[in-house]
Amino acid sequence: MRVFSVCAILINLAGGYKYVGLPLQVVGFFLSITALYMSGLAIYRKIPFARLYGITFIVYYMGGIMATIRNMNLFGLSRPFMDDIFQIGVALHMVLIQVVIALRFHRIELDKRDAQKKIELEAIRTQKLESLSLLAGGIAHDFNNMLTVIMSTITLAKMYARDDQRIVSKLKEAETEIMHARGLTNQLLTFAKGGAPVKSLSSIADVVYDTTQFSLKGSNLDLEFKRTDDLWHAEIDKAQISQVISNIIINAKQSMPDNGKITVAMENTVLTETSAALPLKKGKYIKISITDTGKGIPPEDIESIFDPFFTTKERGTGIGLAVTYSIIKKHNGHIDVRSMPGKGSSFIVYLPASEKSCVNTPLPNQETALKGSGRLLIMDDDNALLKNVSEMLARLGYAVETALKGEDALTLYQASLLSGKGFDLVIMDATIIGGMGARQCIQEIKKIDPEVKAILMSGYAEDETLAEYKRYGFREFLSKPFTIERLHKTIEKVMGH
Repeated sequence: MRVFSVCAILINLAGGYKYVGLPLQVVGFFLSITALYMSGLAIYRKIPFARLYGITFIVYYMGGIMATIRNMNLFGLSRPFMDDIFQIGVALHMVLIQVVIALRFHRIELDKRDAQKKIELEAIRTQKLESLSLLAGGIAHDFNNMLTVIMSTITLAKMYARDDQRIVSKLKEAETEIMHARGLTNQLLTFAKGGAPVKSLSSIADVVYDTTQFSLKGSNLDLEFKRTDDLWHAEIDKAQISQVISNIIINAKQSMPDNGKITVAMENTVLTETSAALPLKKGKYIKISITDTGKGIPPEDIESIFDPFFTTKERGTGIGLAVTYSIIKKHNGHIDVRSMPGKGSSFIVYLPASEKSCVNTPLPNQETALKGSGRLLIMDDDNALLKNVSEMLARLGYAVETALKGEDALTLYQASLLSGKGFDLVIMDATIIGGMGARQCIQEIKKIDPEVKAILMSGYAEDETLAEYKRYGFREFLSKPFTIERLHKTIEKVMGH
């Protein structure tokens, strides 16, 4: 519009010359009319500033038209009259320009305030999450310690009641439920703090099947599993992937309050450079599809469902799918969703497959088949946990000493070296309230025994030390609560038996 305006003004000024005036004035007249039309379009825009800005240009171009009419003496209008109209138009134009500039600066100031307010709100949200993280860590540590005590008590009861298979069977069911309870604490931890996944070679099919069955307990929904017979394995954090499946299944269940069907399909897939556009590297992947027949997701919400705190539920938190997305990304995978309102939704998860084979070694049916030997030092700030775990390990053949904090563990370790009866293995809890924790203690021990063999254990399953335990001097790690089979297997692995 400004180009038309400049051309119109220049041509109208040139129209004052004797020989070229009339043709240039005619051209200027039509240029001004065209600019007027283009400016008028701005009036119908929804943005108020555009309307006001359009009005200023209309007044400006009207001045050009008036000048053309005056020079051409059209409609018999006198020059003094046209000059007055032109001057009024120019003055009005200048006033409106000033108004537009003032309003524009006001809008810039409001935008700055809005941006600052968003930054402050985000800072408050971050502080709340950090506070929740500390709270979650403390709750999880204490809760998982309690679960470990319960688990070890049940294990001891199994040992004593090994001849009564009915009792043993019921105790094993209790153990299974305890491990599911640990998964609930891990969900809170992943949301609150996140953390790198602690990966191990696992069967995806087993994780998906067990989690789905557990998440649909008490539901009247139909469930169908489909899977490739030779489904590949993957290196995953079992607890985190279990949380992913649980979040998706629970969302599907909530979308079908009365009845419906969930179909879980697992298959191998190979992505190449010519594959469908996915933000993944080419290679082998395990594709998990979870489809429901619920109410579906509105198209306008599809792009936002993985955003933190986005929810369409009255009592929703907007946490579940945000955590799900984060976990899959940390596993170098991808999650996608397809939905049709009224017909259901389908979540598709891609996880990198492993070239390794996962060999599931069957566990002994009776704990008495587990045997061990060697001197162990266990450090934990929970007396009940130390008592039960020590008793379990003693029944397997280990000689065990305990410490409530890192300072005591260091003293015991130093004394054992001086006596010539050093410890074969140290097991340490990562978090010690009011005392030296595992990270600091292992560093002190390594100063006097660089070849120390140590296992890290923690009730805070998302502790970054667990993800990088070897970096801090530990050979292996244990997440609380743990079974006696897992404990025995880890000890024997580190000791090289």
